[in-house]
Amino acid sequence: MALQDQWQTVEKKYIAVVHGTLAKKQDVITSYLAENKAFVVYSTTDAKKGKLSKTAYTVLKESADLSLLEITLLTGRKNQIRVHLYDLGHPIIGDRKYGNPKDNYKRLALHAKSISFKHPATNKQMLFTAKPPAFFTNLLKSSSPRGMNVKKGLYR
Repeated sequence: MALQDQWQTVEKKYIAVVHGTLAKKQDVITSYLAENKAFVVYSTTDAKKGKLSKTAYTVLKESADLSLLEITLLTGRKNQIRVHLYDLGHPIIGDRKYGNPKDNYKRLALHAKSISFKHPATNKQMLFTAKPPAFFTNLLKSSSPRGMNVKKGLYR
């Protein structure tokens, strides 16, 4: 089985730091995503205009004004995570396109945590992980009024 043939079953996990605290600590965001002529992706309820998109998230940690999420892509669309979190009212830190254009954060707080798939020749399950950049640790340390513990739970 070639890697490209199994792309729909590849598990992709991300972590993100978003503005605010989410009412639901675990959920699946579902919408149809479409793209306008200016190449901006947006959600629609019209299945004829967009492609079905699903994003699962779990809140890992919270402070008074930020939340750390683990995200699993159930579908893979352009800017899916960014648009879905914006739709929830919790844009990703540093997202000037799908969040607050005046966001003072210099970097987008979205990180590809892991990818898992079956090896195309051996069929053995493979898992590749990447630690979050120092930016995440520094961001969370600077916003920890409720004692957000960065070392525990940030990367599991």
